[in-house]
Amino acid sequence: MGKFEQAMLASRCFGNGTHPLELILAGGSPLMQPEAEMVSAVIPTRNRPKLVSRATSSALNQTWGNLEVIVVVDGPDEETSQVLGQIDDPRLRVITLEKSVGAHEARNIGVGEARGSWVAFLDDDDEWLPTKLQCQLEAGRASRWTHPLVSCGLIEKAPSGDIEWPRRQPRNSESVAEYLFLRKNSETSEIRLQTSTLMTTKKLLTRVPWRKVPNDEWDLLVRASVLEGVGLAFVPKPLSIWHSDAGAERLSLQGVTWRDDAKWFHSVRALVGPRPYASFLLSNLSIWARGERDWLAFFGIPWEAVRHGHPTFFEILVHTGRWILPRTLRKLLKRFT
Repeated sequence: MGKFEQAMLASRCFGNGTHPLELILAGGSPLMQPEAEMVSAVIPTRNRPKLVSRATSSALNQTWGNLEVIVVVDGPDEETSQVLGQIDDPRLRVITLEKSVGAHEARNIGVGEARGSWVAFLDDDDEWLPTKLQCQLEAGRASRWTHPLVSCGLIEKAPSGDIEWPRRQPRNSESVAEYLFLRKNSETSEIRLQTSTLMTTKKLLTRVPWRKVPNDEWDLLVRASVLEGVGLAFVPKPLSIWHSDAGAERLSLQGVTWRDDAKWFHSVRALVGPRPYASFLLSNLSIWARGERDWLAFFGIPWEAVRHGHPTFFEILVHTGRWILPRTLRKLLKRFT
């Protein structure tokens, strides 16, 4: 690869600013030509043939050529099998399970079948932009981590228009838990490390499999991040498309209440740390409980934050105002938090 092509790739992947490069270049340069490592894309699906066809096509359309796409059909699904069978590409492998095991276990099965040293995940109702894997490989190889957790920006497709996430990029000084849960304001959507943005090594995923829990991508990231040689690498360019208006419920969200989220978060509190733990309780979990009008949470959430975390007075004040102030005053409060 010549210098001009290298510069063009760096611009496409990382932009022209300096701070994204400082984040990604912890131990190398994105201009280094990587060896032709294989990447395995894993797509779990069930009863959504049109959507998974779109997702699969976006994976096969990657600029990174050394690729296999593994679609795990979660249980008998003749229509999906027929649609995927029409895709004439030797890089596509379709695994149909005899019975449904859920998206988390379908991903684990895909990881077990993967031949690549890197594995990237794609939900069946999402898409990848063509340079997604190539840019993430550059970022992963350039990071200082043996097993980098590579994410990227994404575009949310919604009825109200396209939105780019995340609103705030991770910093070198932050741990994964601090980036995910130590919220800088009360906005619930400040961070987006969504499943279809994630890529890491197969070796790491065999040690830290997916679990059937709420916020399963956060659960994976938190459990993996405490292992030696694991950290976050981030490509600021939006490389994934999240179709939040797809119309079908995601399996991971069906029947989940704020108490389910709280139970999961309590189970990983030792991995998260006291400040991020309290901050997330008093921001996101407080908002979710308020939306469900579970008034026991008005007292229970700050008590949990004090008992197992290190909340600030301001975080408790915002939590209190969120529950007792009228909507107009809550909107005014949000402008200053």
